[in-house]
Amino acid sequence: MKKIPGCFAIGQILVAGFVVLSIFAIVLYAPFWMVGGLRRSRRRPAERAMRWWSLIAVFSLAAFVVIFILCSKDLMERLGNFTVWSAALWVMSLQFGLASLVSFLVALRGSSAAVRPGVRRFSRIVSTALSIPAAYMTYWGVIGIRTWA
Repeated sequence: MKKIPGCFAIGQILVAGFVVLSIFAIVLYAPFWMVGGLRRSRRRPAERAMRWWSLIAVFSLAAFVVIFILCSKDLMERLGNFTVWSAALWVMSLQFGLASLVSFLVALRGSSAAVRPGVRRFSRIVSTALSIPAAYMTYWGVIGIRTWA
Protein backbone atom coordinates (compact mmCIF):
# COMPACT_ATOMS: atom_id res chain seq x y z
CA MET A 1 0.00 0.00 0.00
CA LYS A 2 1.24 3.42 -0.89
CA LYS A 3 -0.24 6.77 -0.10
CA ILE A 4 -1.11 8.77 -3.22
CA PRO A 5 -2.81 12.13 -3.72
CA GLY A 6 -6.59 12.02 -3.99
CA CYS A 7 -6.59 13.81 -7.36
CA PHE A 8 -4.34 11.08 -8.78
CA ALA A 9 -6.73 8.34 -7.67
CA ILE A 10 -9.76 10.25 -8.98
CA GLY A 11 -7.95 10.82 -12.28
CA GLN A 12 -7.29 7.10 -12.67
CA ILE A 13 -10.94 6.31 -11.94
CA LEU A 14 -12.10 8.89 -14.50
CA VAL A 15 -9.74 7.52 -17.16
CA ALA A 16 -10.92 3.96 -16.50
CA GLY A 17 -14.53 5.14 -16.75
CA PHE A 18 -13.74 6.93 -20.02
CA VAL A 19 -12.24 3.76 -21.48
CA VAL A 20 -15.14 1.55 -20.36
CA LEU A 21 -17.76 4.01 -21.69
CA SER A 22 -15.93 4.24 -25.01
CA ILE A 23 -15.81 0.46 -25.36
CA PHE A 24 -19.55 0.23 -24.65
CA ALA A 25 -20.20 3.03 -27.15
CA ILE A 26 -18.32 1.13 -29.85
CA VAL A 27 -20.26 -2.07 -29.17
CA LEU A 28 -23.62 -0.29 -29.03
CA TYR A 29 -22.99 1.81 -32.12
CA ALA A 30 -21.61 -1.07 -34.22
CA PRO A 31 -24.96 -2.52 -35.36
CA PHE A 32 -25.91 0.88 -36.74
CA TRP A 33 -22.60 0.98 -38.64
CA MET A 34 -23.32 -2.39 -40.20
CA VAL A 35 -26.87 -1.58 -41.26
CA GLY A 36 -25.98 1.92 -42.40
CA GLY A 37 -23.09 0.65 -44.48
CA LEU A 38 -25.44 -1.49 -46.54
CA ARG A 39 -27.29 1.52 -47.91
CA ARG A 40 -25.75 3.04 -50.99
CA SER A 41 -26.12 6.64 -49.79
CA ARG A 42 -24.06 6.00 -46.65
CA ARG A 43 -21.17 4.05 -48.13
CA ARG A 44 -18.01 5.92 -47.33
CA PRO A 45 -14.78 3.89 -47.45
CA ALA A 46 -12.83 6.28 -45.22
CA GLU A 47 -15.48 6.07 -42.51
CA ARG A 48 -15.66 2.30 -42.81
CA ALA A 49 -11.98 1.94 -41.91
CA MET A 50 -12.39 4.21 -38.89
CA ARG A 51 -15.31 2.17 -37.63
CA TRP A 52 -14.00 -1.33 -38.27
CA TRP A 53 -10.56 -0.98 -36.68
CA SER A 54 -11.98 0.17 -33.36
CA LEU A 55 -14.53 -2.66 -33.46
CA ILE A 56 -11.78 -5.20 -34.20
CA ALA A 57 -9.80 -3.88 -31.23
CA VAL A 58 -12.77 -4.21 -28.88
CA PHE A 59 -13.58 -7.74 -30.08
CA SER A 60 -9.96 -8.87 -29.71
CA LEU A 61 -9.82 -7.44 -26.18
CA ALA A 62 -13.05 -9.25 -25.33
CA ALA A 63 -11.67 -12.46 -26.85
CA PHE A 64 -8.48 -12.07 -24.78
CA VAL A 65 -10.54 -11.82 -21.58
CA VAL A 66 -12.79 -14.74 -22.55
CA ILE A 67 -9.81 -16.98 -23.36
CA PHE A 68 -8.21 -16.18 -20.02
CA ILE A 69 -11.47 -16.89 -18.17
CA LEU A 70 -11.93 -20.20 -19.99
CA CYS A 71 -8.37 -21.22 -19.08
CA SER A 72 -8.75 -20.33 -15.41
CA LYS A 73 -9.78 -23.87 -14.31
CA ASP A 74 -6.53 -25.42 -15.56
CA LEU A 75 -4.33 -22.34 -15.93
CA MET A 76 -0.91 -23.98 -15.69
CA GLU A 77 -1.69 -26.80 -18.09
CA ARG A 78 -3.36 -24.62 -20.74
CA LEU A 79 -1.20 -21.50 -20.58
CA GLY A 80 2.04 -22.90 -19.17
CA ASN A 81 2.71 -24.92 -22.32
CA PHE A 82 2.41 -24.07 -25.99
CA THR A 83 -1.21 -24.99 -26.61
CA VAL A 84 -4.07 -23.65 -28.70
CA TRP A 85 -5.14 -21.63 -25.65
CA SER A 86 -1.77 -19.95 -25.08
CA ALA A 87 -1.32 -19.28 -28.80
CA ALA A 88 -4.82 -17.76 -29.00
CA LEU A 89 -4.08 -15.53 -26.00
CA TRP A 90 -0.85 -14.39 -27.64
CA VAL A 91 -2.55 -13.68 -30.98
CA MET A 92 -5.44 -11.78 -29.38
CA SER A 93 -3.08 -9.61 -27.37
CA LEU A 94 -1.09 -8.75 -30.49
CA GLN A 95 -4.27 -8.14 -32.47
CA PHE A 96 -5.62 -5.78 -29.80
CA GLY A 97 -2.42 -3.76 -29.73
CA LEU A 98 -2.18 -3.58 -33.51
CA ALA A 99 -5.87 -2.78 -34.04
CA SER A 100 -5.74 -0.03 -31.39
CA LEU A 101 -2.72 1.52 -33.05
CA VAL A 102 -4.21 1.32 -36.54
CA SER A 103 -7.52 2.69 -35.25
CA PHE A 104 -5.71 5.67 -33.75
CA LEU A 105 -3.72 6.33 -36.93
CA VAL A 106 -6.75 6.00 -39.21
CA ALA A 107 -8.77 8.35 -36.99
CA LEU A 108 -5.99 10.95 -37.05
CA ARG A 109 -5.46 10.72 -40.80
CA GLY A 110 -9.16 10.90 -41.74
CA SER A 111 -9.55 13.73 -44.22
CA SER A 112 -12.21 16.29 -43.55
CA ALA A 113 -13.67 15.95 -47.06
CA ALA A 114 -14.23 12.17 -47.00
CA VAL A 115 -15.43 11.82 -43.39
CA ARG A 116 -18.36 13.49 -41.68
CA PRO A 117 -17.37 15.60 -38.64
CA GLY A 118 -19.41 13.54 -36.15
CA VAL A 119 -17.88 10.27 -37.29
CA ARG A 120 -14.38 11.75 -37.24
CA ARG A 121 -14.89 13.15 -33.72
CA PHE A 122 -16.35 9.89 -32.40
CA SER A 123 -13.54 7.85 -33.99
CA ARG A 124 -10.86 10.06 -32.51
CA ILE A 125 -12.39 9.85 -29.05
CA VAL A 126 -12.79 6.06 -29.03
CA SER A 127 -9.43 5.40 -30.67
CA THR A 128 -7.79 7.53 -28.00
CA ALA A 129 -9.69 5.55 -25.37
CA LEU A 130 -8.50 2.26 -26.90
CA SER A 131 -4.93 3.51 -26.97
CA ILE A 132 -4.92 3.94 -23.20
CA PRO A 133 -5.35 0.24 -22.29
CA ALA A 134 -3.11 -0.73 -25.22
CA ALA A 135 -0.33 1.48 -23.85
CA TYR A 136 -0.95 0.19 -20.32
CA MET A 137 -0.89 -3.43 -21.46
CA THR A 138 2.26 -2.80 -23.51
CA TYR A 139 3.99 -1.20 -20.53
CA TRP A 140 3.23 -4.23 -18.33
CA GLY A 141 4.19 -6.75 -21.03
CA VAL A 142 0.72 -8.13 -21.72
CA ILE A 143 0.72 -7.25 -25.42
CA GLY A 144 2.50 -10.13 -27.10
CA ILE A 145 2.59 -12.22 -23.93
CA ARG A 146 3.97 -15.71 -24.43
CA THR A 147 2.82 -17.63 -21.41
CA TRP A 148 4.64 -20.78 -22.50
CA ALA A 149 8.06 -19.12 -22.60
